Amino acid sequence: MNADQVLDYLIIPTLTRCGFSKENIVRSDKIAKPGRISEHIASCIETSELCIIDLTGLNANVMYEYGLRKGYGKPYIVLAQKGQLCLLMCMMTGRYFMTFRGARADSCTGNVGEIYRGD
Repeated sequence: MNADQVLDYLIIPTLTRCGFSKENIVRSDKIAKPGRISEHIASCIETSELCIIDLTGLNANVMYEYGLRKGYGKPYIVLAQKGQLCLLMCMMTGRYFMTFRGARADSCTGNVGEIYRGD
């Protein structure tokens, strides 16, 4: 699954079932505003009610953004492909979720909702 598929088939359906409005679920790198994208992303990280962070691939920018969100002490959910080394770090936080690239997204959606609600 690529990032757009994760958003469309996993994150949006799950978060709408948890009461979030579809219009308010956005990928921060897709915000169409003039200015520096890094400033827009940082603003989203700070002000969003919930952040979903995909650590698959161990992208340095995403790791930094994960640290920002964790530092703010606000709710977040971490996604990562099974087998990624970052899972150890994610498990230490008590908030992690594994997706399987190529797996059916609808087979994973209930778990994200349970994590967010604290079930």
